[in-house]
Amino acid sequence: MFAPTTTTCRNATGLCDSAESCTGLSSVCPNDVFLPAQTVCRPSESICDIAEICSGVSASCPSDVFNSSRTVCRPSAGPCDIAENCTGTSGSCPEDSFLSSSTICRASGGVCDIQETCDGTSADCPSNSFEPSTTICRESASA
Repeated sequence: MFAPTTTTCRNATGLCDSAESCTGLSSVCPNDVFLPAQTVCRPSESICDIAEICSGVSASCPSDVFNSSRTVCRPSAGPCDIAENCTGTSGSCPEDSFLSSSTICRASGGVCDIQETCDGTSADCPSNSFEPSTTICRESASA
């Protein structure tokens, strides 16, 4: 009499290994079998994290890998917002950052139009503003 099919004869030794069970027909444990290729062994945990997959020929799950620094993880949300990229060394997207308060986000459209600059804390460019009505924008012509 042989052990039933509910008996584990070899435990899994890695994330990409499966435990083998007795066949109920033999005293020998079946050959060691790995999870199929393309089986996710470590899911992506964030936008900069890449899911790792089994190779089908190893019990080990590949090392944790992250998206490269060329991968945008947070696009720009306005003219004063900087698009953030993954670091290549972490699963997290860097904190949201903005252009400095010295960055012009809307150029002056004329003598009476004031150029607007980013405020360093917001994605939006301030509303278009103009010089006060007391500002002389053109010299008077001689009569």
